Amino acid sequence: MNNNIVNLESHKNKIICYFRLRTTRLKDINTDLLYQKFIRHNFVISDFPSENIDLWIKYQAHIFLMEEAKNRSDIFYRLFVELIYSYSEFYKKAEFNHYKSFYPEQLFFDVDISTAPLRTLVTESGYPNRTLCYCYKCLLSGWTPQRIAAELSCMKLDSILDLFTSLYTDESGMHKLFVDYMFLPLRKGLNESLNYYIELYGNDDEKFLHITKNILFTRTGSTRLEDYLGENNLQQKAHMISVWCNRIKNSLIRNIIRFLKKQVYY
Repeated sequence: MNNNIVNLESHKNKIICYFRLRTTRLKDINTDLLYQKFIRHNFVISDFPSENIDLWIKYQAHIFLMEEAKNRSDIFYRLFVELIYSYSEFYKKAEFNHYKSFYPEQLFFDVDISTAPLRTLVTESGYPNRTLCYCYKCLLSGWTPQRIAAELSCMKLDSILDLFTSLYTDESGMHKLFVDYMFLPLRKGLNESLNYYIELYGNDDEKFLHITKNILFTRTGSTRLEDYLGENNLQQKAHMISVWCNRIKNSLIRNIIRFLKKQVYY
């Protein structure tokens, strides 16, 4: 059933505030006029995720604002980054591709390396906990398996990825938006459960299944690295991380040719 978002009058102030916070320094944008234009847009009631209607409406407001500002670099860059971080569960690939085309010079800013190995790593490497450890060990300086075990074991995978992209942006000299874009498949993959990856890649290791039995149906990004290690001894944790990194390394070359023949991720 089609309806108009104006019927959700209780959200009016929230929407105007949403526009205002993102355009506060732009004196030529009138948020009240934006709202009047926004409420003329139709939506489909059945599309609402009933448990998360507030976030869904914010997403509608965000997409509307991106459309209004798609030719304005003074605001569009920040809106695009926020789309990646805050609304990955809503936007569709076609929608993402539509908006990324308005900022191509930032997405590929001074990139003088081959991106195929990196894209293969974040899309085809398997279990996120292993991929993240490999990223620290092989893409950053000074991160040994011992250091990873000591400093990251208690962290959630979401936070481990956040820290990595920040460190990698500084160390690689790449533009932050490019790094965020390249690691988007891994970030979105953290929304899947461990059971999803077991079904996808297979794992008949009884020890691994015993260690992870309590997190099989938990959102992967909300799990901690130590949930996958099953060891209390730092040396044993470091050894397991080394094993994971070797498995990732061995699969990377094998998958890269297949990836180049099947570029459907971006």
